[in-house]
Amino acid sequence: MKHLSKKYVVLVCLTCMLLLGVIPLWRYVTRPTVSVVMSTYNRESLLPRAIESILSQTFTDFEFIIINDGSADSTAEILENYARQDKRIKIITNRPNQGLIASLNKGLDMARGKYIARMDDDDISLPKRFEKQVKYLDEHPEITVLGTQISPPGSMTPYNFQREPDPDINAIQLYLGSVPLSHPSIMVRRDFLNKHHIRYREAYKAAEDRPFYGEIITNGGKMSVYPEVLLKYYIHPDKYASYEYEQNVSKRRFHYEMINRFFEYKDGRDPFSRCLLLPKLIEANRTKKLLNQQKLEQIWEKDCRLDFPVVEYFHHPSWEGYVGLSDHLCKRQEAGSCQVLKKTPTSYTIKWDGYGIETFEKAADGKYYLKQETK
Repeated sequence: MKHLSKKYVVLVCLTCMLLLGVIPLWRYVTRPTVSVVMSTYNRESLLPRAIESILSQTFTDFEFIIINDGSADSTAEILENYARQDKRIKIITNRPNQGLIASLNKGLDMARGKYIARMDDDDISLPKRFEKQVKYLDEHPEITVLGTQISPPGSMTPYNFQREPDPDINAIQLYLGSVPLSHPSIMVRRDFLNKHHIRYREAYKAAEDRPFYGEIITNGGKMSVYPEVLLKYYIHPDKYASYEYEQNVSKRRFHYEMINRFFEYKDGRDPFSRCLLLPKLIEANRTKKLLNQQKLEQIWEKDCRLDFPVVEYFHHPSWEGYVGLSDHLCKRQEAGSCQVLKKTPTSYTIKWDGYGIETFEKAADGKYYLKQETK
């Protein structure tokens, strides 16, 4: 009898070990193609339409991970109602509020899909978004993260930013201080993130997408944009001042971090303008070889070269940089054209398109400084 008891115990132990080994394997084998990660906080009025836009996708093989970040409104009830109706929804509840970055990282850790799709709780994904992104990533294994063009809620006309499909140019944009992909529109390869231990960084609150993309390209990833509007992006006009300040601080700090990969830059002012920064990047990249040299130079030629008989350096309280000048016309780098109303050996009076008339006088250092503004 004792002998039988021992055999029974051994059998039970072996069965438990087998189950412990099989369950994680089964979890992996049956994983969805896409894991959707969305954090929400006190957004009861807009949340249902965001959820509905995901549940209405033509591509249905996904799990929908929603992090309720300590909401004090009816968010919990809304989520529970949807979860009862659709088993693909998985809810994580933070108590108390932990912030967007901690919430998104929880979602990334929980995700099981081949791809992770981001979604914001106030936007709308168009029905074929996942279908088209999955197909593209399946057909382009060299692309790590794929964004889409975005438009306002009431229009299909895309915003004129975050539309570049070329991965080399998107990498350059990060070093120039721009965000190349719309964050809530992206789909990224989960295995790449896990292999390189890439998560959102708490040090960059309100600008979490920039260092996320930075780590992707640093580790050899490539970013592209699908050439079609697949997400309606809602811009809140009433963002509070402290958020804007925190975002600007994070953006500047990250830009300094990127520039310092090429050369030391510890200036406390705003980052270089594109056209002041590009020549330095072009020269440094000859040795560093972090970016596509030819495309760096093409951007300089397209955006910054001033084909004017005279080029002078202007200093304005809101900006500084080079201005190309002729007898009657002028153009500022990174800005539109302008008119020269009056010039003397030591001054220019300029009418900026869409703004007003300003006079600049030449100082001892050779730069032109704003003298006065006439409205």
